[in-house]
Amino acid sequence: MPALTETEARARGALIDVISYEVFADLTADPVRSRTEIRFTCAEPGAATFADLTARAVSAVLNGQEIGPPDDGRLALPGLAAENTLVVEAEVDGDVLTRFTDPADGAGYLLFTGYPTRSPRLFCCFDQVDLTTTTTLSLALPAGWNGLANGPVTSRPDAGAAGLWRFGPVDGTRPFDMTIAAGPYAEAWSGTGGTDRPVRMSIWCRRSLAGTIPGLERFAGLARQALEYYERMLGVPCPYPKYDIGFVPRLDAQAISIPGLMLVNENLLARMADPDDDFVAMICAHEVSHLWFGCHISARWWDDLWLVRRRDREPGRPDRLLVPLVRPGPGRLGAGVAAHRGREHAAGLDDAAGLGGRREPGWGVGRGGGSRGACGGREWAQPAAAGAGGRVRGQRVVR
Repeated sequence: MPALTETEARARGALIDVISYEVFADLTADPVRSRTEIRFTCAEPGAATFADLTARAVSAVLNGQEIGPPDDGRLALPGLAAENTLVVEAEVDGDVLTRFTDPADGAGYLLFTGYPTRSPRLFCCFDQVDLTTTTTLSLALPAGWNGLANGPVTSRPDAGAAGLWRFGPVDGTRPFDMTIAAGPYAEAWSGTGGTDRPVRMSIWCRRSLAGTIPGLERFAGLARQALEYYERMLGVPCPYPKYDIGFVPRLDAQAISIPGLMLVNENLLARMADPDDDFVAMICAHEVSHLWFGCHISARWWDDLWLVRRRDREPGRPDRLLVPLVRPGPGRLGAGVAAHRGREHAAGLDDAAGLGGRREPGWGVGRGGGSRGACGGREWAQPAAAGAGGRVRGQRVVR
C-alpha cells in the first residue's frame, strides 16, 4: 500500500467531509470480519477519490452500486454524489490482532490499536489525520468476555453470555483512534472524576490478576487527580464522558491514551505498590494530558507532532508535567487550538510554549520510521507503524 502523501491528503480533505463511521467487528469469526458504513459529503459532485482498505474486501457498495476491489490498499470511489454512503465488508488477517493466552488460566485476550496507520487493516476508512468525524463501534464477543473501546458501553449481553456489544458514538475521532481490548477482563476499580461534569472512570486487568495487584487504587487516584488538575489549569472540562484504564498484555508501548481510554503495559504493575515511584505518577499524568493534547486538539498533518509531544518533565519534578500552549486568562486553550491551524502561527505558538521553534528529534514526519517525498517538509508521507530509525511510541498525534 503506497503511503499517503500530504498533497494527496490535502486534496482528499478539500473534496470530502466525513459525517460518520459505523464499524462492526465480529471477533468470534475466523477470520475476523468487519462491516463499515461511512457517510460523507463531496464538495464537487461527480468527482472521484479513494478510501483506504488493506483487509481483504468481501464486498463494497457506494450509493447502492457495487465497486472495487481495492488496488494496493486503495478503494476507488468514482462518480461521487453530494451525499454518499459507502458500505464495505472485509476479512481481517490474523496478525492484525494481538492475541495473548494467559498461562495462569488459559484465558484468551485480544488487542487492536489503529495508531498510526493500522486501521485500514481492520476496516475501510479515510485514513488521514485531519478527517475527524463521529465513530460508533459494535463488537461480537465470545461468552465470558468484556470489551474496552473508545465509547461508553450502551448495550451488552447478559453477564457471561456471548453476543453483541454496542459502544456509544465518539465525536472528533479519526480512524487511528480505533482501539479495542477484549477478553475476560475484570473490573478492579470504578469511580468518577472531574471538577465540572462527572467523568465515569474504571480500571481493568486480566481475570487471573484481579485482587492480587497492590497499588491499583493509587493509580486510580493519580488518574483522577491529573484529570481534575488539567481541567482546572486549562479551563476546559474533560472532552469525554468516560475514561477506562486497562492494564493489558503485549501492548507495544508503556502506555497509550486515546479518546475515552488509556491502555497500560502490564510491566508497570510491578512498580504500582511503591508510593515513592515517581515513574508511575509521570506515566499516569502524561497519558491523562493526552485527552486534551492528542485527542481533543487537531492537527492537519504529521509534522504538527510537536504540539502534543512537548510535555517534558519539569526538572527535578518527574511527577509534574508541563503542558504547552497554555496562556493565562479565559479561553486560553481555545485560542491555542485555533491558532495552530495556520502555519504562519507555528513560530509564535512555539514561543508561547517556550520551545523557541524547536522540534523533538525523531518525531518529524519523514524521520525514523516514516517515508517521505520531496525535501523541505512540503510533501511528507504518513509514517510507517515502526521504523529502524525510531519507534512509534503509541502516543497520539495531536488532534
